[in-house]
Amino acid sequence: MVAAFAKELLLKSYTFWQSCTFIKGIVAKVFEFGAKVNKLQIDGISFIATALVSLPLTIGLIRIDTSVISGAIEFIETPKVFNLNVIQKGWTVSCIIVGCLMGCVFAGPLSDKYGRKKLVIVTALIFLLSSLGCALATSNFIFIINRIIAGFAVGSASMLAPIYIAEISPSKHRGKLVSLNLFAIFLGQSAAFFSNFY
Repeated sequence: MVAAFAKELLLKSYTFWQSCTFIKGIVAKVFEFGAKVNKLQIDGISFIATALVSLPLTIGLIRIDTSVISGAIEFIETPKVFNLNVIQKGWTVSCIIVGCLMGCVFAGPLSDKYGRKKLVIVTALIFLLSSLGCALATSNFIFIINRIIAGFAVGSASMLAPIYIAEISPSKHRGKLVSLNLFAIFLGQSAAFFSNFY
């Protein structure tokens, strides 16, 4: 059931993407800017320029994942899937905030101890595994646990990404690149809500 729903959601998202020229234009501009930034050589290391573009885009994808629950919950609450009552439904949607809170609290000290780059990579892996856990969950309890873990990654990434971008970007591009991170958050959440509508 969950796999069928995921397939249907992907098809609807793809159909929406094909019809949405405004968002396509914005994404094209982001990649055009990314190509310009990627030509920068900062101390001879081009991976930094790639990181400056990929981090905000990743944050956008994270925001899609955290917001898409608003469309998925109608399917998840049905008796065919998890059969949720009103309180369970509310907790299933909002439990990610608990993880976000923990991620924001612990990401700072951990990044000071182990370095921001390492923690961003670990955060991405945690997010990947928890997203797979949500997709493959066989009960609401497992789904909630994975959402809380995903929340930890979301909170950590939301705090670490702008700091890491600001630290590694050249001073003349710093403002644009940190703003790109905020724009990616907006674009990711908007894409989730638009895909939910369709």
